[in-house]
Amino acid sequence: MIIAVSGFAGSGKTALAKHLVKRLNALGLDVKLVAPTFKSLAKAKGIDLMEFQKEAEKNPEIDREFDEYIKKEVKKHSNVVVATWLAIYLVDANLSVFLHAPLTERARRIASRDNMEFEEALKHVKERDEENRQRYLSLYNIDIFRLYEMADLCINSSKFSIEQEVDLILSTLKLKSLI
Repeated sequence: MIIAVSGFAGSGKTALAKHLVKRLNALGLDVKLVAPTFKSLAKAKGIDLMEFQKEAEKNPEIDREFDEYIKKEVKKHSNVVVATWLAIYLVDANLSVFLHAPLTERARRIASRDNMEFEEALKHVKERDEENRQRYLSLYNIDIFRLYEMADLCINSSKFSIEQEVDLILSTLKLKSLI
């Protein structure tokens, strides 16, 4: 079973995926998490995230390699939750989830998570959204502002706790006879 979780920065996709994996494993399934981020890749390379994104705009191979890595990792496991911006697009999932939240909520979360001032985080989120949109339009001809159209389930993460989000996903998995 493959579960794909997509969403923009600060939507809560990685936190949700981690909780979902724990709950699925508690049900007796052997589920792995695949949740690489551009942020962690930039950090590993010792580059600022926004600088790395600018580099990716000039060099499409960065995105292609990152996305191929995700596909290969997913193929290694029979049960996996993959969480990344393009998860819904990249993998053939049994359940696809688009997680969203208002811009100000995402900025608040990122400000808290990354120790930024709110205004700085708001600017950062707007820039990332638009830069990623342009990159993925150019690279894959997909509009990430419309990824929700590909999802089986859309969740506004500002309206639910992580546990409630997991409950919604588990209910959907049951409805689809996947668990």
